[in-house]
Amino acid sequence: MDIVEGSIVASASLFSGVAAVAAWRAARQANQNARTANDTAAAAREIAEQVAKIEQDRHHRELTPVLTVTLNRWRGDGRVPLLQVRLDGPQALDHLDEVTIEIRDSRDLSEAPVLGDGRDVEERNATLWGPYRFRAGLPGVADERTATINGLRMDEVKPLALEETYPPSWYAGTGGLERWREEYAREPFLLWARCRTEGLAPWTLSARLERIQTPGVDLRSPGPQVTVGGGY
Repeated sequence: MDIVEGSIVASASLFSGVAAVAAWRAARQANQNARTANDTAAAAREIAEQVAKIEQDRHHRELTPVLTVTLNRWRGDGRVPLLQVRLDGPQALDHLDEVTIEIRDSRDLSEAPVLGDGRDVEERNATLWGPYRFRAGLPGVADERTATINGLRMDEVKPLALEETYPPSWYAGTGGLERWREEYAREPFLLWARCRTEGLAPWTLSARLERIQTPGVDLRSPGPQVTVGGGY
């Protein structure tokens, strides 16, 4: 009887050990399956986010504004330089909430002379090296380089009044102003156009009007013109 009972106890212990190992293996496999499922879900989320970002970027590119920028030297009965900005597309965009135009320097500032006393560096950096600047005091004009159009609908034209720039002090003397104006009469007129509308990231477009007409010549329409932007 003792031998039989001992065998039964031994068999029960062996069975319990086998069951414990099986349970441990099952738990480990379940953990592995859970980690695999989590990794798969994380990878799926990452892929979904990447696809969504690609689609968002594609949609943003397709909605890139198409602006036509025209430079005229005629406004009413006077000879006033006038920058005209028109929104030509895309149709899906419909309008812009804000267009900020920034005038860029037409040449590398490092070409400007510096005499070494510090004042020339400050004056050089403060000078707008180009043919035109925005007229101070008008609506939307922040400074001589920057003006903002609030609201621009499809096919709408908004004008921005300009005036000719003035040279730094080392152009002083007889014919200095005339020499400055002549130098910039055919320099490119360079602009940034930063476009914003609610719910979308802003766009920054670069505009280059290759040839400015000789000072003193009246232009009605059209003047130098460039179209920039557009999705791809």
